[in-house]
Amino acid sequence: MDSITPWAGPAIIAAVVTMIGQFVLTRLSRTQEREKDEEKAWTDAVMPAQEAADDVVARFFDILVRKRAFSVAGFDSAALAKGDVLKKPTLELTTVFRLVKFLASVTYLQRKLPVSGDVMKLRQADLYVSNKVRMALKGNIAGSTLKLPTETQQCIGAKFLEITPNHSPHELDFYQFVKSLRTDTEACELANTAASVLAFGNDLTELKPEQVAFVIGLIYLIDFHQDLLNSSKWEEFRVFLVSVVRGWNRSSGRSDVFLYSPRDLSTNNYIDSYARLDFLKEHPLKRKWRLKMRQNRGRKLTSNGLRKKKGEQTVELRHTESPGDVFKALVTVV
Repeated sequence: MDSITPWAGPAIIAAVVTMIGQFVLTRLSRTQEREKDEEKAWTDAVMPAQEAADDVVARFFDILVRKRAFSVAGFDSAALAKGDVLKKPTLELTTVFRLVKFLASVTYLQRKLPVSGDVMKLRQADLYVSNKVRMALKGNIAGSTLKLPTETQQCIGAKFLEITPNHSPHELDFYQFVKSLRTDTEACELANTAASVLAFGNDLTELKPEQVAFVIGLIYLIDFHQDLLNSSKWEEFRVFLVSVVRGWNRSSGRSDVFLYSPRDLSTNNYIDSYARLDFLKEHPLKRKWRLKMRQNRGRKLTSNGLRKKKGEQTVELRHTESPGDVFKALVTVV
């Protein structure tokens, strides 16, 4: 008996260590599984809207900066059936498809919004698409006459989700979109309704409320895409769009419009025009650091706007300048 006693202490310690180790490994495994589930939920619910937002911004970069001719006159099922739109789709049709896919992705996000995970990030995503972008498309900014009410946006999103096999924006492609317009009267009517909010020109020298409202919507789309992906892809375009809204505020004779808080477009500090994260509670210094740290490809964010280095040339886009002057700087670096 005495010969066994000296081994009792080490054996107990080994058993305790083993038990603690198993407990820690179990906790780590559960944490990793939860993180994977949360990442999967985010990818499923939010990423389609981010990708669709990126596509809409890219198209209107072509329209507003590269000056691609654009005129929405509406679609007719019979004409679409006769036309060779799948081989040579028109700019108008593909643009409406991108907007429709975004609205479908927003509807899907609202249905599938995860109830666990990074709650602040999820609320920020919902803020952009359910509040900010939606408000701009409703025409409640700058007195726009081109209005897409909240319920109409929801109807468009729900209708085009319905045409996919699993009611998912991941599955909504251009072929299904065109097929639905050819065969489904309601789909064609809703596509025309979506197109109606785009019925404005690309000449921003004489600003109209309809242009300004959509420009603000584009800024929200850019922020939705960039803030939640820590990206700087559209920074140059964003400075130009902000200068457009500031130009409207100077010339319209109406109350100044703003993005996230009163007078955020009235100051000379460009960084004031960005939203705070953590559901609008982020400290200004933290926001400034975050925005500066995400810049790449020769970009440097400043209080005046953006410096962009291209080869040996450095161009500065200043948000306080006229849209025309910012545009001239923009086209030299894109």
